[in-house]
Amino acid sequence: MAVFKTEPTNAQALAALIFGLPYAGVCIPACIGGAVSVAALSQFSMGYFLFTVAGIWAIGHWYFSDLTVAKRQELKRPKVIKDEEGFALALRDYRRWNWGGILAMFLLTCGALWWTHTSKLTYERDQVSSHLEIKYEMGEGDVLRSTFTVKNNSGFAISDRHGISCLVNLIVGDGQQTIQGVMFAHVDNNWIVRGSFAPVPWAPTFPIRAHGDAQTDSCLSAFRLPDNGKIVCADLVVRFSYYLEDQPQMENAKKRLVFRTVSGGKLDWEEQPEESRQDFCYSYLSTEHKSLRDAYMLTQPRH
Repeated sequence: MAVFKTEPTNAQALAALIFGLPYAGVCIPACIGGAVSVAALSQFSMGYFLFTVAGIWAIGHWYFSDLTVAKRQELKRPKVIKDEEGFALALRDYRRWNWGGILAMFLLTCGALWWTHTSKLTYERDQVSSHLEIKYEMGEGDVLRSTFTVKNNSGFAISDRHGISCLVNLIVGDGQQTIQGVMFAHVDNNWIVRGSFAPVPWAPTFPIRAHGDAQTDSCLSAFRLPDNGKIVCADLVVRFSYYLEDQPQMENAKKRLVFRTVSGGKLDWEEQPEESRQDFCYSYLSTEHKSLRDAYMLTQPRH
């Protein structure tokens, strides 16, 4: 038979004073509200702290609440103690009440901490995505020698798992040479050509640190048009795929660039919406190649 001390120890008395305070019902919600507020302001460390304090205080307050104390006092009544079967039932009922409440408070605290953690991860991803800059520089007037620089202006580092690739919607040469529906990527010091939306199996290289660190690559420089043709139009999407430190989710930043020959034979470029369905280089194709292009586009899924 369990034995319950009639007189609390000094530690128990102090715990009852702290967790049984009448204004705990105000302070606990205040801690929870404060945790939500600071998390919304991206102060996640303070959010973790306040949620933890609220959880510990809620568990202690439950243990020292009037109902729980009353159930413990019920076990000390001589009538209950003398009835062994009745005592066992009362003890089981008390344990269900006490541990059930503690478990509920613990799970709620874990849920709040998990929410804070996922909010932190989402905030970091959003910050990097919104402060990621993709710059373009044409090399010697040749699109295929262009370089693309990804600059991380956020306050969070990008891990060593990242890579630049160029998804070619259509490249047209002056002799009607074409490249379409492929992806050029620099992977582990080797150039690869893959299907348009195939994942890039890059090997870890180096992290891109916060506050302005950058990576530059030229994912078209290893390729040439047949018969040494000159490009008259190029429609491509530069994609930067990356992981943040300690995050399992891959992120992508994209920029669609269109290069077209203007007066004087000079290539001019402009940025276009990545999701646009317009075929920007279509007008540079001959009638025969337009028919081939139409047939090809019918086989492509809409994204």
